[in-house]
Amino acid sequence: MQSGYDAGGQRAVVEGILAPLQLAWQSGRLSSLGIGSHQPLQFSHTAAGEEQRRTNGSGFALRHEWSPTGLLQRQALEGADGRVN
Repeated sequence: MQSGYDAGGQRAVVEGILAPLQLAWQSGRLSSLGIGSHQPLQFSHTAAGEEQRRTNGSGFALRHEWSPTGLLQRQALEGADGRVN
């Protein structure tokens, strides 16, 4: 297994496993994860750093809601129109 790192020292590529991983970081938080030839997942975060939403650009969107103390309260699939299913 081999890893490649970006200028900020974050792991950006992992090879030598079943499918290579591509990772992107923004402000120390994972912003994109690609696995092999699959559509990469994009991540957004709250100001406190909790994952707020993950999407793949092909219709998948998962939204997370957090309590004031940082506990996960809810996860929901989001439709293309932004409404929770």
